[in-house]
Amino acid sequence: MAAPVPAVEFIGISKKFGNFYAAEDLNFQVAAGKIHAIVGENGAGKSTSMKILFGLYKPEQGSLRLSGKEVHFNSPIEAMGLGVGMVHQHFMLAEPLSALDNILLFQKNTKAFQRLNRKEHQARLQKLAAEYQFHIDWNAPVQSLSVGTQQRIEILKILSQDSKIIILDEPTAVLTPQEIEDLFKNLKKLKAAGRTILIITHKLKEVMSIADAVTVLRNGKVIANKKITETSVEDLAENMVGRKINNLTFSERTHFADQNAILNIKNMNSPGPQTPLTHINLQVRTGEIVGVAGVEGNGQDTLIQALLDPSTLKLQGLIEIKSQSTLRLSPSQIRSMGLAAFPEDRLRLGLLEERPLYENFILGYHNSAEYSRHGFLRFEVIFEKTMAALEKFDVRPRSIQSTVDKLSGGNQQKLVVARELQNSPDFILAAKPTRGVDIGAIEFIHEQLLAARNRGAGILLISSELEELITLSDRILVLFKGQIVSEFLRANTYNEIEIGAAMGGQA
Repeated sequence: MAAPVPAVEFIGISKKFGNFYAAEDLNFQVAAGKIHAIVGENGAGKSTSMKILFGLYKPEQGSLRLSGKEVHFNSPIEAMGLGVGMVHQHFMLAEPLSALDNILLFQKNTKAFQRLNRKEHQARLQKLAAEYQFHIDWNAPVQSLSVGTQQRIEILKILSQDSKIIILDEPTAVLTPQEIEDLFKNLKKLKAAGRTILIITHKLKEVMSIADAVTVLRNGKVIANKKITETSVEDLAENMVGRKINNLTFSERTHFADQNAILNIKNMNSPGPQTPLTHINLQVRTGEIVGVAGVEGNGQDTLIQALLDPSTLKLQGLIEIKSQSTLRLSPSQIRSMGLAAFPEDRLRLGLLEERPLYENFILGYHNSAEYSRHGFLRFEVIFEKTMAALEKFDVRPRSIQSTVDKLSGGNQQKLVVARELQNSPDFILAAKPTRGVDIGAIEFIHEQLLAARNRGAGILLISSELEELITLSDRILVLFKGQIVSEFLRANTYNEIEIGAAMGGQA
């Protein structure tokens, strides 16, 4: 009996950017009607390979086959015409427009200025949405809808084109546990309907729970092709990074008998301009990691701004760091009090992409006596300290003159961590510290945060990654619509379902 024809085949596919191979001699198959995971570190070639499949990139070498037939895509339009659809990590939605308009903008076989029958299209889309139990307010502006609903709109855009091959890039990155569970149920329905699904993800537990097979990429090459029944989380992690990954445990924590509050927020209110905060009360003690959980857009951005630059908000209440009010202090004055911060968006808020590593390493500390004397920078000291930090924090390449844009996301984040921890700060604001970084960098950053906590630093950890919060936090607070609605203690053992319910407003 002949073997089934694969839905997708990569045969010797290579893609170069300059002299760098982002993908090199890729060979793997994706079975039809299955869920196939693509995993690997940052820069491993995951997105590059899937963008080739979606027609965004053209390979220099090799061939791509769909259902046994060789194809050559010059654009995503050609790929979509042959049944390939992609949901990007950052949704491609026109936020001021309605859900219905966003899907209508995506319809093929339409012409410019063609009048569309909105009622007819809405009825068709409603029937499709009901099949997967998607509840969508068709006339609401997309920007007013939850992240989970926006993702469903993206999926409906693809399903409305009758795509047979669906690519999902980091689909669970900003979803609550309940939304992830709903997504997985629908992926299984799509699989049962004969669709082929490829998932790019770094969450290996999810790979084990949803995928039928997995391809591991490292440095642009295929390291392993495995059925899920033939592998494990530990095995995949080792294949991804080329070594064993350490597991952080509760026993590795130092406990402090005398825990003084290093951050004290009392009855803080912020009317905006971002998500308002209402009656925020929280403390971070020395030698403690306090996690803040919540779906993005529930006030995390305002809380971060209130700590780093309170003068830009019309705040009411009290914020104290080391018993000193910060409401009227400038960002530089707050930093001088011993606060270190990992910004939530490293490129927009924490780094200068086109400047060398040594300049980025001293950002915010350039006026310190260590790096500056009589208004002149001490370049010899700066170069020496930067190189030592690159080696200690394993930032690659180790060239202090190299610019930030030459680093992978994980190495950019490690540079930020190296800069912020260089003076052993007493208080650390860690906003999404591992966002968009690979498993090896995640392990390293987690180790650094725990080490800081164990020497006595207080850490406020704001993350959309529930697994990260559970791994690191001594306490977890849940932020929903600008209010702290629940508190969970490590001593009582964390329950993901209960925390997820609170994140969704069901506390």
